[in-house]
Amino acid sequence: MPSRFAPLAAAALAIALRPGTAFACAVCFGGQDTDWSKAFLAGTAVMLVLPPAILIGGGIVIYRAIKRQEARVAERDALASSGRTVVAATPSPSPIRPRHLRSV
Repeated sequence: MPSRFAPLAAAALAIALRPGTAFACAVCFGGQDTDWSKAFLAGTAVMLVLPPAILIGGGIVIYRAIKRQEARVAERDALASSGRTVVAATPSPSPIRPRHLRSV
């Protein structure tokens, strides 16, 4: 028993294999020498480069934050092993507010 979609698939295949369809482009509004083609190519390049750049940038930020924290811990441990007492910074009793938030 043939499928109900066989005639539809055959028609779609016949349309797709026409020579004029093979040269058609859904996004090239004109010809090969227009600015649209170059713009779509540049947009594709941006979309391909941006996600890895964001991931690499985020990785660098996280790596640098970890290294800063390791340096702080190493400095604290060095001070503690030398016999000095480590004094934690205490917050000021009244926080300094920006000028635009101060009362007049």
